[in-house]
Amino acid sequence: MNVATTIERLLAFGDENGLRSVLDARPTLELLAEEFRDHDVQEVGPRELERVFVEAGFDAAAAHSWFDAKRSAWSAAYGSDRGYQHKWGAHTPCDVLERWYADQPRPPARALDLGCGDGVNAVFMASKGTAVDAVDLSPAAIETVGRNAAAAGVTVHGMVGSVHDLPSDAGPYDLVFDRGCFHHVPIVFWHLYIEQIERMLAPGGTLLLMCHTPKVFPDRYVTLAYGHLGRVVQFFCDGKAESSFSPSDLRAIFGDRFEIVEQRRAPDHEGKPFEFNVCLMRSPQP
Repeated sequence: MNVATTIERLLAFGDENGLRSVLDARPTLELLAEEFRDHDVQEVGPRELERVFVEAGFDAAAAHSWFDAKRSAWSAAYGSDRGYQHKWGAHTPCDVLERWYADQPRPPARALDLGCGDGVNAVFMASKGTAVDAVDLSPAAIETVGRNAAAAGVTVHGMVGSVHDLPSDAGPYDLVFDRGCFHHVPIVFWHLYIEQIERMLAPGGTLLLMCHTPKVFPDRYVTLAYGHLGRVVQFFCDGKAESSFSPSDLRAIFGDRFEIVEQRRAPDHEGKPFEFNVCLMRSPQP
């Protein structure tokens, strides 16, 4: 099925059933239909979609507004009395990160932990002699990072915000570690995430990315049928941003900006119910 027909049917369904989210998204959906009219839905890739999202105004200000609206939910998760009982928390550093450090001849001088949560991984990196900046949407999470760092006798510079809020002078980092941040970024803001990583990562620096596999969040079935356009529809019509990624997805999204060094699947640790696709990438040398 081509893009124009798919979006025409979606808008007709929204009109018939009074679906406000679909109707509100009409300008962007019609822009997509015009841009990719006769393309098969599965042939439209993330870089082609990026052009439309930029034209439609999905800029840094829009990203800040969207993530700011999510702040209270994340703050509630970390501000409760559950401590490490939330399902993504852990008492020990991530196995993938520990393995990466063990493979290095020397620890990175500077690192950024994106979506740092309780800061267990940030504290681990600091304990290895790395100067660490840690960012999270939740003020409560950043307060916990400070307490955990103090208890471990290390320094971690915590910042409240998203990847889109980082100051212009942030970096350059030898390592950007993302365990479970990118898979919460809506497809309309992927290009901004990549631009920020490119800006902050030192030449030859490493992006260590961990994203949900389709085994955990089976939205992959939607993308099998509709390609990346399926993610667009999910975001605009269902408000769904969290996603899962196959190795081929990650190559399509990042492969023309970074050198992909390694890809593999990894279970979460401490018996947590998640499974990740790990993508180890390196920024281009000048």
